[in-house]
Amino acid sequence: MRIIKSAISQLVNICRIVFENIIRNIPIEVGGSRIRRFYYRFIFLSLGKNLLFSQGIVIHGAPKMKVGSNVVFGENTIIQANGDLTIGNNVLVGPGCFIWTVNHDFTVDNISLQQKYFLKPVIIEDNVWIGANVKIVAGVKIGTRSVGMGSVVTRDVEPNSLVAGNPAHFIKYLNIKAATKQIY
Repeated sequence: MRIIKSAISQLVNICRIVFENIIRNIPIEVGGSRIRRFYYRFIFLSLGKNLLFSQGIVIHGAPKMKVGSNVVFGENTIIQANGDLTIGNNVLVGPGCFIWTVNHDFTVDNISLQQKYFLKPVIIEDNVWIGANVKIVAGVKIGTRSVGMGSVVTRDVEPNSLVAGNPAHFIKYLNIKAATKQIY
């Protein structure tokens, strides 16, 4: 009986992987984002409204993800959320980003044979723009209205600040009121 349950579990997992690979590559122009949003509504821990899931997104650990409203995931973004991922409202994740909540435990004697992992949550607050090709590592918190661009974010980012580089470092504080006046 245990063998049958194991076989059924493996078959269900294979079907899920095949299905996710199919819907991952459906273009937005033919309803791909809507299909992905419908599917993830049943998988994510919580999911807001007005979401855009671009083509080529890979998500591992979706049941550990909380996503707010008005969030855009750019093309070919890869997310590993097994360590808990919270994304606030009004967030733009540019194309080619990596968001990781898992890392290797490097304290073991033989990393290749004794692979161990640690899980650390990632929190992305409201009104955050994450530029293209940004890498976010486990345990990072990105503050409200902060910006990361083409960077490797290895530590927390203060609210209202611009960071860039590898590793990401502080560039400047954002003057939100001045920027709002220029737009309007």
